Amino acid sequence: MQGQVDLFAQAMDLFHERNFVAAAPLFAQVAAGPAPDIAHTARTHLKMCERRLEQDGAAPKTPEDYYAVGVALINRGDYTGAAEQLGNALRGLPDADHFHYAFALCAGLQGDLSLSAQHLQRAIELQPSNRIAARNDTDWAVLARQSPIREILQPERGPSA
Repeated sequence: MQGQVDLFAQAMDLFHERNFVAAAPLFAQVAAGPAPDIAHTARTHLKMCERRLEQDGAAPKTPEDYYAVGVALINRGDYTGAAEQLGNALRGLPDADHFHYAFALCAGLQGDLSLSAQHLQRAIELQPSNRIAARNDTDWAVLARQSPIREILQPERGPSA
């Protein structure tokens, strides 16, 4: 939880500097953390960042920019657009765990559980705490009950019949 608090503080600093492109992905990570009150506040700030980015018409330039736009599109339900942006982010930084985490969610929400599982597994390999984050993330609730996502998130239970 301390990591979530520290990350939130970094995101707030960027938010106050009006660096919404950099703040948005940090808020998205905090929103997936274990403390529900901090996660809720982070989601609220993420939405504010997204609105500012839309108003400014900021075009993505860096992998983090593509990630921020991708997360914003997931939140709007534009999974096709989100997958494109997150794919661009992954091409720029293929070992960024939070890119894989977001792409996994997006793929799952599009119904591609196999692709979702591949990226979720990679996100967990890169950062083991992503398993706990996904277990506690309400965005993963429906997906977490389906195979093969369930087996990745609950490996101690093993495959179900």
